[in-house]
Amino acid sequence: MFVEVDLMRICQDMVYLQASSHLKERAMSLTNSWYTIDEAASKFGLSTEHLQEWVDNGLVRTEGNNGRVILLNSDDIERQLKMSPSV
Repeated sequence: MFVEVDLMRICQDMVYLQASSHLKERAMSLTNSWYTIDEAASKFGLSTEHLQEWVDNGLVRTEGNNGRVILLNSDDIERQLKMSPSV
């Protein structure tokens, strides 16, 4: 009986750890979805001018301060890359 209970608890702990690991990876991907324009240019192989054009046209969400763009949303950049025939 104790062996069965211990085995069941071990299995539950393994499932919990796997779920926790998945959630941690998901949380990390969520926290890495905003980049400075220089970081985004480097990550996606684009010029800062090209990214700024997308920002100016309202194609990429931004976070800023006092009217100045500080961060760009990587999901929007990826979407634009998929929609663009060539960059």
